[in-house]
Amino acid sequence: MDRRRGAQLLPRRRPQGRPAGIGTAKTATEAFTKIAAAKATFVSRGDGSGTETKELAIWKKASVTPRARRGTPVGQGMGATLQIASQKLAYTLTDNATFTANAAKLQLARWSRVIRSC
Repeated sequence: MDRRRGAQLLPRRRPQGRPAGIGTAKTATEAFTKIAAAKATFVSRGDGSGTETKELAIWKKASVTPRARRGTPVGQGMGATLQIASQKLAYTLTDNATFTANAAKLQLARWSRVIRSC
Protein backbone atom coordinates (compact mmCIF):
# COMPACT_ATOMS: atom_id res chain seq x y z
CA MET A 1 0.00 0.00 0.00
CA ASP A 2 1.33 3.44 -0.89
CA ARG A 3 2.49 5.44 2.14
CA ARG A 4 0.74 8.57 0.84
CA ARG A 5 -2.57 6.73 0.76
CA GLY A 6 -2.38 5.51 4.35
CA ALA A 7 -0.08 2.63 5.06
CA GLN A 8 -1.24 0.01 7.51
CA LEU A 9 0.41 0.27 10.91
CA LEU A 10 0.21 -1.77 14.05
CA PRO A 11 -0.01 0.23 17.26
CA ARG A 12 1.24 -1.33 20.45
CA ARG A 13 0.24 -0.51 23.97
CA ARG A 14 1.97 2.02 26.16
CA PRO A 15 3.22 3.35 28.53
CA GLN A 16 4.14 0.27 30.51
CA GLY A 17 4.79 -2.37 28.06
CA ARG A 18 5.01 -4.27 24.95
CA PRO A 19 3.69 -7.62 26.11
CA ALA A 20 4.26 -9.34 22.78
CA GLY A 21 7.63 -7.77 22.05
CA ILE A 22 6.73 -6.85 18.47
CA GLY A 23 9.33 -4.11 18.34
CA THR A 24 11.85 -6.60 16.99
CA ALA A 25 9.48 -8.12 14.41
CA LYS A 26 10.63 -7.64 10.84
CA THR A 27 7.26 -8.38 9.24
CA ALA A 28 3.60 -8.08 10.09
CA THR A 29 3.35 -11.86 10.09
CA GLU A 30 6.09 -12.09 12.70
CA ALA A 31 4.42 -9.37 14.79
CA PHE A 32 1.06 -11.16 14.69
CA THR A 33 2.74 -14.46 15.61
CA LYS A 34 4.29 -12.76 18.64
CA ILE A 35 0.94 -11.24 19.63
CA ALA A 36 -0.70 -14.67 19.52
CA ALA A 37 2.16 -16.36 21.39
CA ALA A 38 1.98 -13.74 24.15
CA LYS A 39 -1.80 -14.20 24.33
CA ALA A 40 -2.09 -10.44 24.07
CA THR A 41 -5.48 -8.89 23.35
CA PHE A 42 -6.10 -7.84 19.76
CA VAL A 43 -9.04 -5.66 18.71
CA SER A 44 -10.40 -6.25 15.21
CA ARG A 45 -12.80 -4.05 13.27
CA GLY A 46 -14.94 -7.11 12.54
CA ASP A 47 -16.85 -5.27 9.85
CA GLY A 48 -15.63 -6.81 6.60
CA SER A 49 -13.56 -3.73 5.75
CA GLY A 50 -10.31 -3.72 3.80
CA THR A 51 -8.43 -3.36 7.09
CA GLU A 52 -10.09 -6.46 8.49
CA THR A 53 -9.44 -8.35 5.25
CA LYS A 54 -5.74 -7.46 5.52
CA GLU A 55 -5.69 -8.45 9.20
CA LEU A 56 -7.27 -11.85 8.46
CA ALA A 57 -4.72 -12.47 5.69
CA ILE A 58 -1.88 -11.74 8.12
CA TRP A 59 -3.35 -14.05 10.78
CA LYS A 60 -3.68 -16.77 8.14
CA LYS A 61 -0.10 -16.35 6.96
CA ALA A 62 1.02 -16.47 10.61
CA SER A 63 -0.87 -19.79 10.92
CA VAL A 64 -2.85 -18.45 13.86
CA THR A 65 -6.37 -19.85 14.10
CA PRO A 66 -9.27 -17.67 15.28
CA ARG A 67 -9.51 -19.80 18.42
CA ALA A 68 -5.84 -19.10 19.27
CA ARG A 69 -6.32 -15.33 18.95
CA ARG A 70 -7.49 -13.28 21.86
CA GLY A 71 -9.45 -11.11 19.48
CA THR A 72 -12.29 -8.76 20.07
CA PRO A 73 -14.30 -7.97 16.91
CA VAL A 74 -16.09 -4.67 17.44
CA GLY A 75 -18.08 -4.34 14.20
CA GLN A 76 -17.41 -0.60 14.02
CA GLY A 77 -15.29 1.86 12.09
CA MET A 78 -11.58 2.43 12.56
CA GLY A 79 -11.92 5.40 14.93
CA ALA A 80 -14.10 3.39 17.31
CA THR A 81 -11.81 0.38 16.99
CA LEU A 82 -8.82 2.50 17.98
CA GLN A 83 -10.69 3.88 21.00
CA ILE A 84 -11.60 0.37 22.17
CA ALA A 85 -8.04 -0.89 21.63
CA SER A 86 -6.80 2.08 23.63
CA GLN A 87 -9.22 1.41 26.48
CA LYS A 88 -8.20 -2.25 26.57
CA LEU A 89 -4.51 -1.44 26.01
CA ALA A 90 -4.69 -3.90 23.15
CA TYR A 91 -3.11 -4.33 19.75
CA THR A 92 -4.98 -3.47 16.55
CA LEU A 93 -4.31 -2.92 12.86
CA THR A 94 -5.08 0.53 11.48
CA ASP A 95 -4.29 2.91 8.67
CA ASN A 96 -1.81 5.72 9.18
CA ALA A 97 -4.26 8.58 8.55
CA THR A 98 -6.82 7.41 11.12
CA PHE A 99 -4.15 6.67 13.69
CA THR A 100 -2.56 10.09 13.22
CA ALA A 101 -5.92 11.87 13.44
CA ASN A 102 -6.75 10.11 16.72
CA ALA A 103 -3.29 9.71 18.28
CA ALA A 104 -3.69 12.46 20.89
CA LYS A 105 -6.73 10.67 22.34
CA LEU A 106 -5.17 7.21 22.42
CA GLN A 107 -3.01 5.23 24.81
CA LEU A 108 -1.43 3.47 21.85
CA ALA A 109 1.98 3.75 20.27
CA ARG A 110 2.78 3.11 16.65
CA TRP A 111 4.73 0.08 15.53
CA SER A 112 6.90 1.62 12.88
CA ARG A 113 6.71 -1.03 10.17
CA VAL A 114 4.59 -0.23 7.15
CA ILE A 115 2.70 -3.26 6.01
CA ARG A 116 2.70 -3.59 2.26
CA SER A 117 2.60 -7.35 2.25
CA CYS A 118 2.42 -10.12 4.78
